[in-house]
Amino acid sequence: MTATGRWRPLPLLLAVGWGVVIWVLSTSVGHGERPPSFVSQVLWNGGHALLFGVLALLSLCGVPSGRPAFVAACLCILYGAVSEWHQTDIPGRVGSVTDWLTDTAGVVFGGSVLRWVRTGLTTWRSVLATALVCVAAAILASLA
Repeated sequence: MTATGRWRPLPLLLAVGWGVVIWVLSTSVGHGERPPSFVSQVLWNGGHALLFGVLALLSLCGVPSGRPAFVAACLCILYGAVSEWHQTDIPGRVGSVTDWLTDTAGVVFGGSVLRWVRTGLTTWRSVLATALVCVAAAILASLA
C-alpha cells in the first residue's frame, strides 16, 4: 500500500468513534485498587499504548502524509493528556504523567506500524523498537 495525498473520511470517523470509546473507558469509576500482580499491572498499563496506538492508526489512515499526519499524531498525544487530566476528577481514577507517556508511546508505535505498511521506509526493527518503548512505558507506569 502506498501513501496518498488524500483525506479519507471513514478512518477519521472511526478515529472519532474510538476517541469516544477511550473517553468512556476513562470516565468509568475506578475501584481504587491496583491489579494484584506486577505482570497484571504492566498489562493493564499497556492497554494505554494499545488504545492510543489504534487511535493513531485510524487518525493517520485518514489524513495525507506530511504535515497533516504530524498534526494528527500531535492531536492524539494531546488527547492522551486531556484524558489523563480528565481522570483526576473521576472517583477511584488517577491521571498520571506516566500513563500519558504510555499513551504517547502507543501513538508513536501506531505511526511506525502505519509507515512500515504504507511505505516500507520503516524497518521491522524500528517497529519492534517502538513496541519495546511501549512495554517500557507500561513498566514505568506500573512502578509509579
